[in-house]
Amino acid sequence: MLHYISLNNTLSTPLSAKKLFVSLKLISYNIAMITSMPKDYRAIRIVLIVVLALNWLVAIAKIICGLVIRSSSMTADGFHSLSDGASNIIGLIGINFASRP
Repeated sequence: MLHYISLNNTLSTPLSAKKLFVSLKLISYNIAMITSMPKDYRAIRIVLIVVLALNWLVAIAKIICGLVIRSSSMTADGFHSLSDGASNIIGLIGINFASRP
C-alpha cells in the first residue's frame, strides 16, 4: 500500500487510485513542459528532477532502515533528507519562471 508523507513529515493516509492518477498526470505534464523549454533550461530541469528523485530514494531508504533497526536518529535523518528536496523544488520553480519569455 502506498503512503505519502505530509508536510509535517508524518505518514499520512494511503494514496487512493485517484491521487496516484493525478500524480502521474502531473509527471506527464512536467515531461511535456520539458520538451517546450530551451535546451539549457531542459538540461537543468532534468538534472534537478533526477537529483530530487535520488534524494527521495535515499530518504526513504534511511527511514526504512531506521525503522527496521529501531534507530530514531537514522529515521530522523531520513525525514530530514526529505526536506533537502525542497531546494530542488525551488530550483524547478525558478527554472520554470526563468524559461518563460
